[in-house]
Amino acid sequence: MIFTNLLTNMVVLGMANVIPANTPAFQEYAVHTMLTNADRIAAVWNLPVKPPLTKERVTANSLRAHPLGIHGAITIDNRFTFRASNGRFDGFVDIPYECQVFLTDDVQKNDAVLERWIQMTNLLTLQKAQQIANSARVSIGLTADKTKLNKPKTAAQRKYNSDGKIYPLPYYVFRWENELWGNASALVHIDVSGLTSNVVHFTYIGSLLRLDRPANYLELLGLSTNTVFVRARFRPSGTVYEVYEP
Repeated sequence: MIFTNLLTNMVVLGMANVIPANTPAFQEYAVHTMLTNADRIAAVWNLPVKPPLTKERVTANSLRAHPLGIHGAITIDNRFTFRASNGRFDGFVDIPYECQVFLTDDVQKNDAVLERWIQMTNLLTLQKAQQIANSARVSIGLTADKTKLNKPKTAAQRKYNSDGKIYPLPYYVFRWENELWGNASALVHIDVSGLTSNVVHFTYIGSLLRLDRPANYLELLGLSTNTVFVRARFRPSGTVYEVYEP
């Protein structure tokens, strides 16, 4: 439905359909929910995170509200980032061991990391790394029967080319994908480090892993229960507003 003027109960969504309102009450709920989820993930993945996970240990916070729930991420102890998108848990990164540390714009920095890694002991094989990745996927509910994901489409060990020589890195990549009419209806991407013997990257696209959204969600944001979310559409004749339908 299109409107040419905003009604009093309409709220215009921002980028990524984020709600512009942000209150202490929402932040309290969002941080608590993300920490509860992080605590559960840390336990089943055997992450080296000492409990309890409290808000004092959150070193970065980009959590905002989306009509469907929490959107954004928190980082714990300057190391572990847990991400949510549209009210679902959809990402994790172990910052110092994830591939982004050698994929920066600084080539010398990248090479320094890679040179150091190839000198370190790799604790895993591709087979063992795949067992860790698959166990991590299943342990949080992304089972084959729920996702229709069985064997990974990608199962590989990353390599490093230096001075004409190729070195295997202690870094493994696994990707499960279920296509529906040419589009990814479900996707799980997990990276495993041979240095930590653990998951260092996780990305999920799908309908599962939804985070708790309280009945008073709109009230936490200072919004009325009859709020209608809209998106601005810019046309030559002027701005119009389209009702957001998730």
